[in-house]
Amino acid sequence: MKDWFLKLKIRLKLLLAFGSILTLSVFLVVIVISSTRSILDFTSLNEQMDQMNIHALMMNGHLKDFYSQGFKNPEFHLNNKSAQISGYRKAFGHQDSLMSLISSHNVLENQSAVLELMKSLDNYNKHFQSLIEAYRLRGFKDYGIEGSLRQAIHDVEEADFNYDRAGMLMLRRHEKDFFLRKDLKYLDRFNDQINDFNDQIQSSDSAGDKVQVLNSIKKYQEEFNNIVSIEKRIGLDNRSGILGQIGNDYNKIEHHLVQLSELVKSKKDALISKTIIIVSSLLAMQVIGGLILIIFYSGLLNKAIREIRNALVMLSNGSFPKLLPIRTKDEIAQTKSALNQLVIRIKEAVGFAEDLGNGKLNKAYNDEFKEDVLAKAIITLQNKLVDMNRRQEIINWTNKGLANFSEILKDDLALEALSDQLLKQLVTYTASNQGAIYHVTERNTLRRMATYAYERKRFVDQEIEMGQGLVGQAILEKDSIYMNDIPDQYVKITSGLGFATPKNILIVPLKVKDQVVGAIELAAFSVYKTHEISFIEKVSENIANLILTKANTDKTARLLSESQEKANILAAQEEELRQNTEEMHATQEQVKRNEEAAKRQISELEQKLLHKEKEIATLNLKLEHSYS
Repeated sequence: MKDWFLKLKIRLKLLLAFGSILTLSVFLVVIVISSTRSILDFTSLNEQMDQMNIHALMMNGHLKDFYSQGFKNPEFHLNNKSAQISGYRKAFGHQDSLMSLISSHNVLENQSAVLELMKSLDNYNKHFQSLIEAYRLRGFKDYGIEGSLRQAIHDVEEADFNYDRAGMLMLRRHEKDFFLRKDLKYLDRFNDQINDFNDQIQSSDSAGDKVQVLNSIKKYQEEFNNIVSIEKRIGLDNRSGILGQIGNDYNKIEHHLVQLSELVKSKKDALISKTIIIVSSLLAMQVIGGLILIIFYSGLLNKAIREIRNALVMLSNGSFPKLLPIRTKDEIAQTKSALNQLVIRIKEAVGFAEDLGNGKLNKAYNDEFKEDVLAKAIITLQNKLVDMNRRQEIINWTNKGLANFSEILKDDLALEALSDQLLKQLVTYTASNQGAIYHVTERNTLRRMATYAYERKRFVDQEIEMGQGLVGQAILEKDSIYMNDIPDQYVKITSGLGFATPKNILIVPLKVKDQVVGAIELAAFSVYKTHEISFIEKVSENIANLILTKANTDKTARLLSESQEKANILAAQEEELRQNTEEMHATQEQVKRNEEAAKRQISELEQKLLHKEKEIATLNLKLEHSYS
């Protein structure tokens, strides 16, 4: 055989040598391609596991959105629908589909971690459904138990019985403290206060239907205790109730996903090791086949394979290899190119995920890889995180502003001074440039109580007729007016601030239910956002309640003062009438005495006249006798 081989021509020797090496090379390529496909299958499985993690995060995000804000949506209480529930069910559907794919994979078949993961997902979904039912039972505002609670409160407040309003306000305060802090000590304070409140009403002699108000208070207590029970069932914090169970389920899901990922990694490493052994064996056979060709071809092929192997090993171990150099255009080069692309895409995804973890939520994903499945999932997660962050910022901004205004409202100041502080806080907090607060007077006109403009404070005693300008129109319509993008030459718009043309004008009526007591007018060069307008309208309700309360107090004091003044005037008039009566009695007695004196004088004159007439008659008789 050796001689025969030596007799072969160089071309045949080369063909035989190259044929043998080619046969081994073909076999080697088949092994590498098969191993690469298997590795790609593991990579696909890894991607599915990553998607499971992403959808688990999305499910948990929708769940948190639901129990933080989603249950407050009226559509949820009316139709059992909300964006958070739909988003959760969509993410859960993706999870279910991915679980079917993962469980059908040969590597994970009959694995206990898969069954435990399915069980945890099922428990997570059941607890979420329980959370939905609990929040539907609890309700919000006019729905559910909270709606019954509000109705009971209105029944107490509108009861025909003169009870101590301070006691009711203290009950409302304990109620709000519980809703804000979820602390059971406020439940005890509430129940203690309501017992004292009941005893106070029982011992009161005020007029009115005492039984009705006691029944309403009992209903109020029952509904509040029912809400507390529901809140305890839901969970007063993330470690108790249904929320605690959901948190435990989510931790189990994460644990099982880690287990499955480690299992896939171990299988993948075993496959890579097996592939390395087979390729090394074939390379050894090629070395035995011929020294020159082995040196040339084995060096070339072995170097390329080692590069791929090392890159795969580093990648499987969690490290990023350097990009592989591509010197040819064969299948190995394509494999290198695919591996390079895989490394680049994973690097891009990891870097982007790290930026998200560091708070860089507005960073843009590389346009070259935006169509990747992993990129789409991460971009979707980014959008959700940005939206959640924005909504949380709005919630924090609103809560902080309401807390600031609550502190101002607690100050016992005159209405004008308090209005000035409220307006200054409102203008600066909403980044407005100008502002004014108007009050509806008893003459049905608008009086400017406070103004604020460009960091300079000035009070202007000005009255506006009802219906005049934008302020009067907003009060007549009992609705907010918002105008933006007003051109500079459009100067005929009348506002309470004059005839200026700001870029944005917002006028919010100060109303309590349907009673309008004034208006807030704000002007700014920047556009008012929707949550800012909603915040200003919420603040306007508190200011309206304050103005109405102050106005009623002032009116009561004024009426009391007027009543006292009228009483004093009436007493003075009675004293003057008494003196006039006494003077009139004295005058009447004097007239009577003068009349009696005049009568006596007349009687004396009549007597004298009668005497004179008798004398004249006597004289006449004498004259007649003398003539005769």
